Amino acid sequence: MKKVWKTFWKLFVRTLLGVIVLLALWFLGASILPVSFQEKMVETLGKAREYLIENHPSLYANQKSYYDGKHSWYLADAAADKSSVIMLVHGLDEPGPIWNDLIPVLNAEGYNVYKFIYPNDLGVQASSELLCDRLEMLRKEGVRRVFLVGHSMGGLVIRNTITDPRFAFFGKVDNDSIPRCLGVVTVGTPNHGSEFAKGRFFAEMRDQAAHIRNGEHGLLGGIFDGSGQAGIDLYPGSAFLTELNARPYPNDSIPMTIVAGVWTDPEVFQKAGFPGAGNDLQWTDKLSEKFGDGVVSLQSAMIPGIADIHVVQANHHDMLHHMRFQSGRIPPAIPIILEKVRILKRASE
Repeated sequence: MKKVWKTFWKLFVRTLLGVIVLLALWFLGASILPVSFQEKMVETLGKAREYLIENHPSLYANQKSYYDGKHSWYLADAAADKSSVIMLVHGLDEPGPIWNDLIPVLNAEGYNVYKFIYPNDLGVQASSELLCDRLEMLRKEGVRRVFLVGHSMGGLVIRNTITDPRFAFFGKVDNDSIPRCLGVVTVGTPNHGSEFAKGRFFAEMRDQAAHIRNGEHGLLGGIFDGSGQAGIDLYPGSAFLTELNARPYPNDSIPMTIVAGVWTDPEVFQKAGFPGAGNDLQWTDKLSEKFGDGVVSLQSAMIPGIADIHVVQANHHDMLHHMRFQSGRIPPAIPIILEKVRILKRASE
């Protein structure tokens, strides 16, 4: 009997490793192959995802409960009035910690926070549908006013939800089926795409490893999290971005603030003796503009017609979340967000 079990476990482990290797090769291929081939891969993986969810719901049950929103509330206090809320929308392949420094600050200031968690490897359009559904759910729970904050792709999900006529956002506000949105802050959002979307294989592996470690995803989490359409949507010049950027943003109705980052520190380059890093700093200025926060360039973060722009010295993640344990540093996007969300208090007075 021992020999049988030993043989079984060897077969199981080899099969499991084989599945992991195949998924790794799949996602790696999605990062380097031509877009047309990647779209075919996304279509195939999407069909596999639908099949598994329909025919093997137990495999998806744990991950589905992670997305259901039951554990997304962070109230300022136990008796908090839920009529106003700050809703946080994370980006692509984000395993969760991005909001860990912001939420306690908002709660300490008396704000209720709702963290929107969704299968972010779906296309941005599908994610926008989920956001719209969640806003309707919040209205049924008594939320009347919302302020939206999006990091990275989360800002695109917000923009698309508000501007795509298929969602009839303002019509739903008028008929009181979703909360009234008082403002939007986007942080490190690639409004014109990011070249790093083509190398998202490594971000996907990091994302899934963190979710598995926390017990939020199973070994098939990379499939249930979406087929990878989001990565294609984020390519510069993608069909999605072309359509999104052709629609004007209603800044008069829902004021938007853009927070963009630059990771370069001119003093570092000066001390290192880099050529061109003299008093005029033209060299580092050009580097900052091209690479921005290390993932999103400054140009990509901008939207025509939006003048409330804040450029901070930070990389894509530490604009919101410090990367070192026990750091006393305040991520530079947090004070900006705190200032902008004060409109919620003024509206409720």
